[in-house]
Amino acid sequence: MAGYLDSQPDLWADQNTPDGPVEINPAFGFWSWVDRLNASCTLALCPYYPSYNRAGSRVENFTSSIATAGQTGWGCPNSNQLPYCADDALRYGKNGSYETFELFMAYARRLNPIFLILHQFNEFNSSDEGWDANTNDDIEPADQWGSRSLEIVRDQISLYRHGRASAGPPEAGDLP
Repeated sequence: MAGYLDSQPDLWADQNTPDGPVEINPAFGFWSWVDRLNASCTLALCPYYPSYNRAGSRVENFTSSIATAGQTGWGCPNSNQLPYCADDALRYGKNGSYETFELFMAYARRLNPIFLILHQFNEFNSSDEGWDANTNDDIEPADQWGSRSLEIVRDQISLYRHGRASAGPPEAGDLP
């Protein structure tokens, strides 16, 4: 298990700039427990896609997250993007949607991994920036923000189990 394999191209099967989920070189066999994915960021600024590995012809594992920090963490005090870094993938998108998690799960439905990991369930720890729902990657802080996150996860798992696409899924060409 490792984190942020999206930022370690020496471990990738193909070290070119990715345009979709990144396969990990089978020689290493890492499983990622968290990677970055920002739906609203340009590739030049955020060249991050989640990683996966194979077991034979199948994708063995894939991890979906509700929010992920950028390369330098959540906060960018020297940026005009305050209070968040431009490459952060926040919990809430437009109109309160869970765009980060929904995009991760759209990739999960396309890849159909043997093991789907949900990062992370109940860490019960505030980030370095404090209790901010947008930068908290914990799915289950229900005592802070209610049960909406759990409902979103339940609905996305149901879509995943039934193989249904959601609005705005990745293009077929984005996947290996």
